[in-house]
Amino acid sequence: MKITIRTLVGVSLALEVNTNDSVRKVKERIQSRQDEPAFKAWLVQEGYGSATLTSALDPSQQRLIFYGQVMEDGKTLGDYHLVDGMVAQLILRLPPTEICINVKSLDGKVNFKLVTPKTASVSKLKNDIGAKVDVPSERQKLIYNNKQLDEDDRTLNDYNVLSHTCVRFIVDKSK
Repeated sequence: MKITIRTLVGVSLALEVNTNDSVRKVKERIQSRQDEPAFKAWLVQEGYGSATLTSALDPSQQRLIFYGQVMEDGKTLGDYHLVDGMVAQLILRLPPTEICINVKSLDGKVNFKLVTPKTASVSKLKNDIGAKVDVPSERQKLIYNNKQLDEDDRTLNDYNVLSHTCVRFIVDKSK
């Protein structure tokens, strides 16, 4: 029978399985397909760097959900009454190491995406932005969630900057 494994953002993977396959075996089959372009793009979009792609899809880091219930590795698909055409959700347990943020100027003239480690300092983010827009870091003011990121040595994680959110920047003309 064929089932679909779907991520929360809609990336799908069709798998040919048997009702007597264990949940663990299904997870191993998912891991074996980690190099497929759609899966790889999803992992990168979610903030998993190239060094964590393999560990992100390790069976121990996968959670398969079927009708709101976490499927246990030792049980079979038949135990959960999965039949041909059904869909199970895939959630990863490892937190991403990188985030993808939208960087926008207040005037809207500059708008781009930037992938950076969650542990990057505000100073590093300013340097990365400066390299893209040719504005020195000391002339940048960064705003996230209506708060200025004013301590250059603090990390994006310290400011709770999340993936797929927006950091705005202003050019300080007084410097």
